[in-house]
Order: sequence, then C-alpha cells, then structure tokens
Amino acid sequence: KLISAIRNEGESDVYEDKKTNFLIARVMMEGKEVLFSYYRSDKGAKKNAGRKKNKLLVFKNTNQFEFVNHTVIELGGNFDFILIDDWIFINNVTNFEHAFDYRDVINQKRDANLEAITSMPFFQSSDVNVEEFEKICKKFVYSRSLAQIQPETLEIFQEKFEERCNDLLILKQNIPDDPLEKQKYKDELGTIWDLFDFIDLEAKKIKFEKGESPKPLIHFFADKIVKSFLTEDFKVASAFE
Repeated sequence: KLISAIRNEGESDVYEDKKTNFLIARVMMEGKEVLFSYYRSDKGAKKNAGRKKNKLLVFKNTNQFEFVNHTVIELGGNFDFILIDDWIFINNVTNFEHAFDYRDVINQKRDANLEAITSMPFFQSSDVNVEEFEKICKKFVYSRSLAQIQPETLEIFQEKFEERCNDLLILKQNIPDDPLEKQKYKDELGTIWDLFDFIDLEAKKIKFEKGESPKPLIHFFADKIVKSFLTEDFKVASAFE
C-alpha cells in the first residue's frame, strides 16, 4: 500500500508538509527501484547547524522564483529503512516503528509480559510498589525491551529465581571491606551490583519503590546478564543494550 501510494500520487491524498513524519526518496539503481525513507519528528525537519541565520532559500513555483527564510524540504542523513521489491531493510528500528505506528504491537507484548512478571510469587511483597513498577515500565524507552522477552524465558526465570538469589547472595557476601577493592569488585559485577538494591536475597522477594529505574530488573528478567569467558566480568549483552 505504501509503494502504491508513492507511485500513484494523483490518487493519493496530499498532506501538509508540517504533518508529514517521514520522507521517501525514489531512486533507480541498476534498473531497480529503491525507496529510501527518512523519518522526522513532529517538530519537522532538523535545522542545519552550519546554515547562517540570514541565508535565504529559493524555490521555483510555476514560472516564478520565490524566496523563503525557512526550510521547504530536507532530505539526507542516515536512512531509516529501504524498500527494494518485497524486501525491507531496517537501519533504525525506533524510527521504523514511528513511521508505521508499530507501537501497538510492542505495547501488547509488553503488557502481557508485565502481567506475567508481576503475578509471580516473588512480586507479592509489601516492599514492591507494583503499580509504580508497571507505570514506569510502560514508558516507551523500556517497552521494547520488555516486549522482546519470550514466554519460555519468563518460565525459566520463575523456575530458577530462588537459585539465582542464592548465587547473588554469595556474590554479595564476598564484597571486600577495603574501599579500593570494593570499588573494583563493584565494577566487575556491573549490572549485578545494581540488582542488590532490587532483591531481598534472604526473603527472595523483589523490591521496588517510586522513582527507581527498572532497567536492572528488566535485564534480569530477560536473562541478558552474561559473564565474560576471558575476564569473568558480568555485563549486559551488548545487542540488548
């Protein structure tokens, strides 16, 4: 439908420039039609930082040249996605989702996973503000990460939660007393250190209060905390970050 609308502009509605959120450049390359898409926010095209404020632009309207002091159209920079035949090559996932209003699908998966997580036994505690946790997790910056968690991962997480708590308890008990060694130990643990603030390791319960970031817990739920084979440092899988 998108390609058809681009090719048959006479049959398509004409939208105001300020209300258009993405631009398509149609290019012929080696006999093939290639469509490059560039997304832009509701604020319109980005200003060119190198352009002088008093510089005017000119465009041709029928047989008459007109001068304007604002951007008429801006095209360029990193493309967000490319369409070639029946293929879509996505360079910027977030902007691709904006362009096609894909948030509904992400939000549905996010909400399903949130419901599954907050219904687990270790979330039933007076130390966890479930309402606040759900509220902040529904911010879009966390939504995709939650939506990506597979059901089988959550099943394993629930099954292994107490075992992981025992592992974390051992790591916490091994924290050095010396300030310099303690800082080094903290750096080596990375995200795992942050988990100490969100889990009651003795009671094996989740803790969460208003104003806290859910990021360490989301990494934990998604099983994205890995241990380096060479350095044995704990860190979040880079693809997930």
